[in-house]
Amino acid sequence: MKEGDIDADRAPIHAHVRAEHWVPDDLADKGADRWLVVGFHDNEAIRTWTAGASAA
Repeated sequence: MKEGDIDADRAPIHAHVRAEHWVPDDLADKGADRWLVVGFHDNEAIRTWTAGASAA
């Protein structure tokens, strides 16, 4: 499957992540008070049903 395809109950998920985190100066203890996390998430979603749910 390529990005954007939906095949019945399955679909690919591709996400790029950029998260910036800060801590208060008093907790940084003379070190960096922020850091940056970057990455990606690549997965395939599969539809599942719960008890009592309708497939329609």
